[in-house]
Amino acid sequence: MNTLIRSMLVVAILAGSGTASAEWLHPERAVEAERSAVTLPQYGTGTISVTRCETCEPLRFELTAATRYYVAPRTPAVSFDELRDVFYASAHDEGMLIGVFYDPDTRAVNRLVLSPSW
Repeated sequence: MNTLIRSMLVVAILAGSGTASAEWLHPERAVEAERSAVTLPQYGTGTISVTRCETCEPLRFELTAATRYYVAPRTPAVSFDELRDVFYASAHDEGMLIGVFYDPDTRAVNRLVLSPSW
């Protein structure tokens, strides 16, 4: 009986929506960095750069119209302008981290998550 249930579960998972299947085939990657290591563009589209260490070349990612922005611990998405305002208002927040969740093939940012230490 357990084998039948497991088999049905696997079939249900594999037969999921096209979006779920596409996510399995096209995983998202993430980079986390301190606020001081990140440069934001002026607007919600453009290039964001993340420097992981003092001697590292900056990693560059593209913000697009599809990019979603979050300021933790708030759950709903915010606008790029709201995220940028918190980013610059927290210039002295040494504990702030930024998570960049991106498509590994295109380097387009899916989500940008700002986590202030407050």
